[in-house]
Amino acid sequence: MRLNLATHTRRRFLKMSATGTLATLWVLDGCGRTSTAELETPPAPTEAATISETAEAEDLPPVQSLHIAFANVPLQFDPAVMSANAAIQVAFAVYEGLVWVDQDLTIQPALAESWEASDDLLSWTFKLRQDVEFHHGALLTAQDVVYTFGRLLDPAIGSPLRSVLSFIASVDAVDDGTPAGAVRFTLTSANADLPLLCGAPQALILSHEYDSELLPNAPSGTGPFRVDELVPGQYIRFIRNESYWAAAEILLQEVLHIYTPSFDDRAAALSAGEVDLLPDISGKEAAFLAVEDGIEIAESPSGAYQTVVMQATEAPFDDVRVRQALKLCIDRAAVRDALLGGRGEIALDHPVASISPFHADLPARQQNIEQARQLLLDAGYPDGIQLDLITADVDPGMVELAQLVQAMAAPAGFDISPTEVPSDVYWNSYWRQVPFHIGSWNFRPSIDETFALAFRSDSIWNESRWYNADLDALLDAARSEPHFEQRKAFYRQAQQMIMEEGAVIIPVFRPVLTAKHKRVEGFVPHPAGWISLRNVQIVEQA
Repeated sequence: MRLNLATHTRRRFLKMSATGTLATLWVLDGCGRTSTAELETPPAPTEAATISETAEAEDLPPVQSLHIAFANVPLQFDPAVMSANAAIQVAFAVYEGLVWVDQDLTIQPALAESWEASDDLLSWTFKLRQDVEFHHGALLTAQDVVYTFGRLLDPAIGSPLRSVLSFIASVDAVDDGTPAGAVRFTLTSANADLPLLCGAPQALILSHEYDSELLPNAPSGTGPFRVDELVPGQYIRFIRNESYWAAAEILLQEVLHIYTPSFDDRAAALSAGEVDLLPDISGKEAAFLAVEDGIEIAESPSGAYQTVVMQATEAPFDDVRVRQALKLCIDRAAVRDALLGGRGEIALDHPVASISPFHADLPARQQNIEQARQLLLDAGYPDGIQLDLITADVDPGMVELAQLVQAMAAPAGFDISPTEVPSDVYWNSYWRQVPFHIGSWNFRPSIDETFALAFRSDSIWNESRWYNADLDALLDAARSEPHFEQRKAFYRQAQQMIMEEGAVIIPVFRPVLTAKHKRVEGFVPHPAGWISLRNVQIVEQA
């Protein structure tokens, strides 16, 4: 069944919002997207009010309401521990960080108006924006930033960003004579990427006065939208935060996140005009939707990628020759054509795409079945290897990638059985917990985060369990290096090391693809897949 909205006049929306009695507007198999039917019969207006109420309603444009359909349900509303795309999109609607990394990967002020570093990059001071209000009414202060980063660094919280931020010695409130104050980060080692890291989804700022146990049902941030209604597993409705510090840039009155696992259902809703955006679609899905009247495909180059994970702590993948053999089986151009319809770019088993200024132009790895077969023989597998490859239909292409690996590796002696498990339990029950599986990673604007999150030995998100002290030392040297060319040289070495010895296959970098109705204006996909709704509006077609 499809979830539809009974639209109503702006006057009714604003009146109900102001009184705090905004009623549920969603029904199953209800009236269409452009219907003006009400869910309840309103009281008859008095005779004196009838003419003016009707005239005013006719003069006002309809509510600016954006509907976004997601394949997966968010399971977590605490930014510190978020990972899934659907949860991150909720986070960027409700919360804000000290900075925002825009679609051009430029750092923009958000809750911090400005920032500066000491000459040795061991101290960073962020001046906070004044008079910013959380959705529950508290004003932003430096204590909220101290609290947020304290949680990120607390092992008990289990944030994946903790290992990335391990260079932070302390975060302290600074009295700069303003009510909100400032915060100072003191580092154990220099890091030029700190402002970029402050824009990560996990670093979105929480109020130190707000009970974190309330977050699953009533998340409260300083962001452009407030959660108005949350029905787990079905939808979340957001309404515009009228107190938002940049309210002039928010043109939408409400946003709806709808959760529908079936692509066919999501595509039908988009075609019917009941949904405005389908984010994070595959190349095959984009090609299917592009021929529809009224639908456009918005594309952004990205460094997002999916991994074939070979956990290096488990046989047979504890032998680097087996890992190298499987890498040599992959026809990367064929993977790009099959998964992305020729979009994106070829990858070489390291995580840095050409969108990054730190990308290294390394020699391409070509498919070589004979060499792969010889490596298996040298590793002691003359009769080949039987393996179960675990995957799920979580992100576009994950199931198809497992099937492609099965077909491409078979001639070299790999007998691989792709096993699809339920998508709603994949991240918690299978990812990082089975020796051979498919992973999926968004692009990270910070080069430090790109490596530290997935490849450092102390990261809880090191899915391949390939622990390499030399790589850790190289990453430490790179993050502390103030000169760009030397940093780039360090990161080139890291890319080559992961390419040759690492325990993941990264065949392609996929672009961010979003199908949108043509009535949506101002939307630009972000390279990291984040959805920004600044200056986005609905313009009904003539």
